[in-house]
Amino acid sequence: MPKTLVIDDDPDFEALCKGPGDSVNQFVFAGDNETARRHLAAPGDLDIALVSVDSERLDGLDLFKQLTGVRVRIPRIALLGGRDLSVARKAMNDGAADFLVKPVQRADLDATIERVFKSCEERRLAWRNEAQLSAIQREITIAEEIQRRILPSLFEGGEGYTLHARLASAKSMSGDFYDIFDVPDGKIGLVVADVSGKGIPAAFFMAVARTLLRATAMTGTAPAECLAQANAMKKAAGMPLPETSATTRPILPS
Repeated sequence: MPKTLVIDDDPDFEALCKGPGDSVNQFVFAGDNETARRHLAAPGDLDIALVSVDSERLDGLDLFKQLTGVRVRIPRIALLGGRDLSVARKAMNDGAADFLVKPVQRADLDATIERVFKSCEERRLAWRNEAQLSAIQREITIAEEIQRRILPSLFEGGEGYTLHARLASAKSMSGDFYDIFDVPDGKIGLVVADVSGKGIPAAFFMAVARTLLRATAMTGTAPAECLAQANAMKKAAGMPLPETSATTRPILPS
């Protein structure tokens, strides 16, 4: 149930909050400015603040502005003792999520708290989802850069020739890859391959497949045998790699 801080010095309203139906909401009462400041300085598990905005003894929403070093992130419902709508309008401009005018019916009080609490929770969830999405997008950008960096773009194989290559994926990341490296007998190993699938999983398995192919190719094994050995290593390690298709060629520079 929502825990509501009631900043109000009206005993009748406090009695209303403590009356039948108090199992729906949990209330904490502050009948003076000092008590209210103490609660707001350490809001803890408070969910909502119900604040009197036209009491002569309380500072109302100004209490939130007077706090130093504390940023209270709880929705506020303005509580009016009179029917001066200009006060309600000012309260809304000062950050109130809704307002109630006395005398308040208990059903209206509970419904307002529930509505404001639900709306606030939906916004908080949206903020969390947005923050998580931004974090994921940053991680994808980093992973994409890592994928580009592990694939050689320039290969100085020897005197008289230079090899250039570039990966252009349909998505930001994929299972497509290539590799160029020296192999025994003065040859150059060239691999063009694809791991089935798209996105981060395919890119991860691409890095594993590239490592296995390079490790076996460095021994000077023939291309077909190289691919067979890489698959055998994958199975021996129990790696659930998706299907990988590859074209491997040893090139002898002229």
